[in-house]
Amino acid sequence: MNANGLFGMGMAVVLVAAVAAPSFGAFANFSPPSSTVAAGSPISVDVAVGPASLTQYNFANILIGSDDATGLGFSYAQDWMLAFDTVFSPEFNQEGVYPQEVKVGGDKSGIPLQLSSLALGTVVVDTTGMANGSYTLTIDYTRDALSELAYTGEESYHDPMFGTFYFTIIPEPAMLALLALGGLTVLGRRR
Repeated sequence: MNANGLFGMGMAVVLVAAVAAPSFGAFANFSPPSSTVAAGSPISVDVAVGPASLTQYNFANILIGSDDATGLGFSYAQDWMLAFDTVFSPEFNQEGVYPQEVKVGGDKSGIPLQLSSLALGTVVVDTTGMANGSYTLTIDYTRDALSELAYTGEESYHDPMFGTFYFTIIPEPAMLALLALGGLTVLGRRR
């Protein structure tokens, strides 16, 4: 095989990798980015729409979900409600991508938004009944084909949205104390 043939194959591989990778778009910034709570404690996390490749947008459609958390609540930030002419009421379990999810967004006519970031709102995760372990809450256009910012003027442009919040559930302090007491009891009996 000549050098041109090798170069051509290398280009094909690069092109396939570029097409398969998710495109850069808007980011959902979770604050805090992660949290650790005792079992049964609610988690409250603020979400902001971060920098986008769109220079302007007038439509937002966002799906926030988790594969494991089924007790989700949501309330909009005042900034989000003021930025859009119409704010969609939070809809739960509408798209069926996750066991439970909340669909939110907004629409603005006239002059489009030109903001680098905007507070979206607060998500509350009810951890009651969830097992100890690590979990995620995500906004992922690749998965839901819905989460995006868009500009719908004379031409339409779409900017996919991505973001992940990580949380860990640990045993309640009372449960840890009982486990420690049980361990001491077992050690005492062995002696």
